[in-house]
Amino acid sequence: MIKKYRLNSCGGPEKLELVQDQTTIPNSDEVLVAHNFIGINHQDVLRRKGIIPTKTPYVLGYEAVGKIEKIGNGVEWKDLNEGDKVIYATVGSGAYSTHRVINPYFLVKLPSDIDQQTAIACFSKTLTAHYLLKRVAKIKEGQPILIHGAAGSVGHILCQVAKFYNLKVFATVNSKEKYDYLTSLKSCEMVIDVTQQDFVSEIMKKTKNIGVDIVYDLVGGDYLTKSFKCMNFLAVAVSLGDIAGRPNNLDLTLLDDRCLFVTRPDLNIYQISKMELTLAANDAFELMRRKAIKPTINIYNFDEISKAHSDIESGTKIGSYIAKI
Repeated sequence: MIKKYRLNSCGGPEKLELVQDQTTIPNSDEVLVAHNFIGINHQDVLRRKGIIPTKTPYVLGYEAVGKIEKIGNGVEWKDLNEGDKVIYATVGSGAYSTHRVINPYFLVKLPSDIDQQTAIACFSKTLTAHYLLKRVAKIKEGQPILIHGAAGSVGHILCQVAKFYNLKVFATVNSKEKYDYLTSLKSCEMVIDVTQQDFVSEIMKKTKNIGVDIVYDLVGGDYLTKSFKCMNFLAVAVSLGDIAGRPNNLDLTLLDDRCLFVTRPDLNIYQISKMELTLAANDAFELMRRKAIKPTINIYNFDEISKAHSDIESGTKIGSYIAKI
């Protein structure tokens, strides 16, 4: 028997129902993975609430790490063996379970020198940092960038990876606790508490009215359009967060004065090819080995996933959220 969280209708955390089911036998082209840790992400909250359209019944979760228990006899990936530790983060749903069958195309073997807890806390976030910094926009050493929501699960990893690539990181947070935390990481040129300071005026002052070359908006709401006022000519605004709600309807004429670019990327699209996923994963593992990333981890038991959702929505905690099975 397996346990999984089933979402029968969208709504609050109480809509996540822990149920038992028969263990699924993999088809010839699938593998059965026993999960050890599950990543709990803000996108899961948006799906649970129906903000991202979700057809129920549905099993949330796109990120987990565990061990291969059974391999279908038609699987073509010959480097996979029963007992291998594997991780994934680019498949649509189904991770909120003790076991799952999955197409091996999405699996990445976990190197023996990377522990599973660190891996699950960092993996999707570091893959995200990889495509944001190496694919969405071409970065240059010393380039000024702005990260909104910088103390969140993706944000605190993105700041550290950007620092590793010698970028000049400006970051916003919304509390003194998050300000103190992010400052302690020593990854940022400047941390701005938006409850105390106006980030536009602070950045323009610090950059001598030039502005930043890239904005990464992990918050949503009006952060994106407000950021246009502190961007350099031909700068890129990257929208990928909805914590404060979907970004406001965009008036394209706001881009005119400085010829700005706006994009709304997605990890599953940028990592859609196996080669791209493998390259990004190798980069992620190397960053972990070099201790370039120091994740802050909030750990829950498997039967506490509803509580994790409540904590994510409250916005009071810092870092990544994972569940141990």
